[in-house]
Amino acid sequence: MIRCPVCMSRDIYRVAGGYIGEIHRCKRCGYVGAFVIEETGPGPGDQHDTDT
Repeated sequence: MIRCPVCMSRDIYRVAGGYIGEIHRCKRCGYVGAFVIEETGPGPGDQHDTDT
């Protein structure tokens, strides 16, 4: 899962890709660029179950 580095939104999509790399655009704040934040697990504020 990827996030916008400016507003931390998940509403981000790839607009270009290929040999030059990927360019993403955020629908929330309008960020356009190659740098995005990639998550591998639940992020801050995400709901997840914990059994104790």
